[in-house]
Amino acid sequence: MSEPRKMSINEFQGNVRLRSQERGTYKTGSALNEALMAIAGLGLLADYAVKNRQHEMRPVIGGIMESLVNVAHMEGVQIGEVDRYRAAKRTTAAQGVAFISIMLAELPVSTQPGAPRHPMPVLRDSVTSLAALATMVGSTLEECCAIAWTKS
Repeated sequence: MSEPRKMSINEFQGNVRLRSQERGTYKTGSALNEALMAIAGLGLLADYAVKNRQHEMRPVIGGIMESLVNVAHMEGVQIGEVDRYRAAKRTTAAQGVAFISIMLAELPVSTQPGAPRHPMPVLRDSVTSLAALATMVGSTLEECCAIAWTKS
């Protein structure tokens, strides 16, 4: 299988937003649904981490990133380039998955119009942790996103 073409995080985010707009995700979906999709992806990541199937984690990391891009868009914030963020090192991929799970459980998404919320710190920490997890599995977040993009 050939490697997917290189794609920056900003380019990936733009592609995700455009495709989600075309598919009606922003009209019919919700930030909460997208957050739950990211959490569902973490279950698959956890399974791969426990079974030491790190290579298979790469497209799932990108898929979770796609959900987080949609959450950010629906909440009116921008994630930006990930290289600005510095991730704490985890000793195992399983610890990385556990940390992201905890972060996403705390994600304040709007359930009512006009409700006060501040999702950016949690989104930033979750994305930073995804980047660290990608490194743990011998990849980068950009590579994981490109792989997920070509598989979807």
